[in-house]
This record gives sequence, C-alpha cells and structure tokens, in this order.
Amino acid sequence: MTIGEAIKSVRQQKGITQKVIEQKTGIKKEYLSRIENNRLKNPTHATLCKIAKGINTELSALFKMTEG
Repeated sequence: MTIGEAIKSVRQQKGITQKVIEQKTGIKKEYLSRIENNRLKNPTHATLCKIAKGINTELSALFKMTEG
C-alpha cells in the first residue's frame, strides 16, 4: 500500500470527504486526489502532516500501513 492509498483508506473509513480536508487544511481537493491516486509520488512531509491532522490520524500510523 502506498502512502496515498493509506490516506484514502483512513479518510474513507472515517467518512471524511476530500472537500472537508480542503476546508480543514487548505490543501486543494484536486491535489489530495493526486496524492491518493498515486499521481503525485513525493508529497512533502509538511503536506502529509497537514493531511494526517485533517483526518485525525498520526502520520506514523499512515506510514505503518505502507509497510508490507
């Protein structure tokens, strides 16, 4: 699982829309979509931190989901 897939999975499990993340973090939903769908391979650490906060999840938990 990629970091984008992990973000998407947690976001959907919690019933949070991309629009809500945009409102909470200022990260455009189109940009978030690119991350979630692996069209943007290397988002910055700061961006990932904002997204994790927006979905009420620790960034470390998202990275643990990427380990196989």
